[in-house]
Order: sequence, then C-alpha cells, then structure tokens
Amino acid sequence: MNDLLRLKVLGALKRDEGLRLTIYEDTEGIPTLGFGHNLRTPISTDIAEAMLVEDLRIRANALEQVFPWLVELSEPRQGVLYMMAFNLGVGGLLGFRRMLAALKEHDYQRAAVEMLDSTWAKQVGARAVRLAQQMADERWT
Repeated sequence: MNDLLRLKVLGALKRDEGLRLTIYEDTEGIPTLGFGHNLRTPISTDIAEAMLVEDLRIRANALEQVFPWLVELSEPRQGVLYMMAFNLGVGGLLGFRRMLAALKEHDYQRAAVEMLDSTWAKQVGARAVRLAQQMADERWT
C-alpha cells in the first residue's frame, strides 16, 4: 500500500469506526477499543511498550501532583513509588499511610517494613520484597 492510499484509508476508517477510548462491545459483542481494534486480536510488542510508557506517564503525573515532595527522594526511592502507583494506582498508594509518614520522616527502613506489612505485599510476593529492599537500601533491584 502506498503512502497516499494508506492515508486515505486511515482517514476513512477513523471516520467510519469512530474513536472510543474505553472498551466497548462491537455489533458482534467483541470487546473493542480505539478505532475499532478487536481486543481478541493480539497486539504487537511495540504497541504493548507504547501502552506501558503512556500508562507510566499518566500515573507519574498524578503521583507528582499528590506528592510534590517525591522529587526530594533519591531516584531508587522515587522509582519504588512510581512502580507502586503503577500497580496500585495513586489512590491505592494513598492507603499506605504509615509508609508515607515514614518517608516524610526520612525513615526508609520503617517505610520498607510498612510496605511489607500490607495486603499488597501478600498479593504481589517477590515484587514487594524487591521494592522494599530498594526502598531500604536505596539501590535499584
């Protein structure tokens, strides 16, 4: 397909399919997203990577709005909060009141202990252990 034809077809598809930014069922009951993308169809690694980057950008922006003091932490400790917010959402991270209090007091060992003393830690297992270690040791794991 040449570039001009591709642009014309894309324009027509956008017009006819319409854009939906949340999942919906098409006329056949198939979960669909975007400009008629069938969610039963596998996506490419490139698309998955782009989604991950966008999801992280959205969560990071939200996290930075709620916790402006985040930038005062070292990058490994900031990384822990970004990863937790990605996994839990910012609202879920707000539930870690004792961990957040420890962070404000620069008590990173206690923050790590509080991370592990949670339902989240039981749910994610080794991930929680790695992130708590990163919080305590200030080293990427």
